[in-house]
Amino acid sequence: MSQQLGLLEFIELYRTEEACKALLCDLKWSGGYSCRRCGYTEHIKGATLFHRRCQKCRYDESPTAHTLFHKLKFPLPKAFAIIYQVSTMKKGMSTCEIA
Repeated sequence: MSQQLGLLEFIELYRTEEACKALLCDLKWSGGYSCRRCGYTEHIKGATLFHRRCQKCRYDESPTAHTLFHKLKFPLPKAFAIIYQVSTMKKGMSTCEIA
């Protein structure tokens, strides 16, 4: 993202789980896929649209695995909005503001 998006533009752009997972896929595997278990670099479609499954050992990895969003208990768009607000505010946010 070369230009700064406003909060409303950001929320509109990443308002669905699919949009958030697509971005995570692009970021997580931008340097190419490599299996966490065996290191093999070829993959096939995983359990869901955004998962990657290793062709060799069949390890299935989600785009949120081993990231800040691993085992998230609320929707990804909400988490994205929180991260956006924390990262763009000059003084940061208190935990009360985040809640």
